Amino acid sequence: MQTDSLTNDFSAAVEAITAQKMRFKLELGLGAVVMIIIYFWMINAKFDGFTFYVIPALGLCGLYVLQMKRYKKHSADQIMPLLCGAIDGLRYNGLQTPSLSHHEKTMLLPKGHFSGEGISISGSFGDQRFRQSNIILQERRGKSTVTTFQGVLLALPALGIEPTLLVRPSDQGRGAISTWIFGSDDPMPAQAPLGRLSSFGEHLTLFAPDDSALAEFAPKLKSLIKQSDAVFTDSATIDAVLTTQSSTLIAIADGSLPFAIGGIFQSKAALAHDIERASGELSLPIKLMQLWSQGLSGIAYELN
Repeated sequence: MQTDSLTNDFSAAVEAITAQKMRFKLELGLGAVVMIIIYFWMINAKFDGFTFYVIPALGLCGLYVLQMKRYKKHSADQIMPLLCGAIDGLRYNGLQTPSLSHHEKTMLLPKGHFSGEGISISGSFGDQRFRQSNIILQERRGKSTVTTFQGVLLALPALGIEPTLLVRPSDQGRGAISTWIFGSDDPMPAQAPLGRLSSFGEHLTLFAPDDSALAEFAPKLKSLIKQSDAVFTDSATIDAVLTTQSSTLIAIADGSLPFAIGGIFQSKAALAHDIERASGELSLPIKLMQLWSQGLSGIAYELN
């Protein structure tokens, strides 16, 4: 009975998404008509060549991007609560911006600012809770906007270790960042290269309070990151890690954000494929939480 009810819920959600898609496509079509009217008006008004082409094109592109964002949010709001509700302990939080302190953001992801809100889910493994958020960071460089990071931020409980540890891409280093935050009293002056741990990843460096912390945790972190990257089914890879006595933050670079459901010109079959893929992606944060909650303590753990 419960399976039949869930199937009916998904069917109703797909129908609601399909109906909303027709509305968004109609609005997009009307917008295109308006742009065509403006186009012919500009011909009669004898606008110069640059304005003639750019204004209608920008208007239509802007409308398309807006409709895509609205449609993807609507699709996620319909499907994600059902997917999360089917797995005990998972919850869909809607679109959110991660709540990072200034120091956490600067240490973990120093470049760029959060660009809008992303899909957020939370859940538990035993009595430990986690939160996962899709994030995109961008910054202005001259006249253009550049994406500095795209992927997932996974927030886990503290791992029960004493020193603060930071893993960052080697080519970014820390340099002035550590001086800016901590002054001359840098809690992580020691560093050791971890190398490139996956074919898609960056060369990583571990920062720690002293050489003894490096000696103890560098091999464990290297192994954990390798095992974590092996869990991913695409080009996703761990880009940065910050462990403190209060939390563990893991930044996972991913060119294709998880839980991307629906496209405004997508068929029902493609939508069903998106839902199936998103269902599989829900297991990843739980697997990573299992791995990391036991990995740094030295307890051997194998994923099922």
